[in-house]
Amino acid sequence: MITEKYGLQTFEDTDLADLPNYSKTMNDAIIEALDNNKGEPGKEGPPGPAGGVNSINGLQGDIVETRYNTTLMENLISTELEIPANYKVGTNCLQVYFEGELLEKDIHYEEVGEPDSISNKIKIDWLTKWKEETGEDELIFSFIIQRNL
Repeated sequence: MITEKYGLQTFEDTDLADLPNYSKTMNDAIIEALDNNKGEPGKEGPPGPAGGVNSINGLQGDIVETRYNTTLMENLISTELEIPANYKVGTNCLQVYFEGELLEKDIHYEEVGEPDSISNKIKIDWLTKWKEETGEDELIFSFIIQRNL
């Protein structure tokens, strides 16, 4: 009988081992070594900082990311876009992707609103010109908004 262990196939039939010309297969030898080699137990590392510090942006507490995808198909007459959720202006909680590419705030887009206010709009000055030049009807955007719990 052939069985599989650690992703390797081996013979489970004990009668084969009694045959005079039987020798262990490479897989049998590897599985035996893995079974017998338990190693030393690992040591516990130092405790982490209290409050669950997020190493990406240094915020204290648990952070939830919500992702939104949208396809714009209308004729753009404004460079101000309404996004599918609210965000807090000036807190670096919003990430904007266009056609899968991450856009940089204050270079590719601007947040609309006063700092620390709630908004659901961004401004993209180059978007109408880009759409006119490419002739594309569908513009695919993704948004990630981070919030502290």
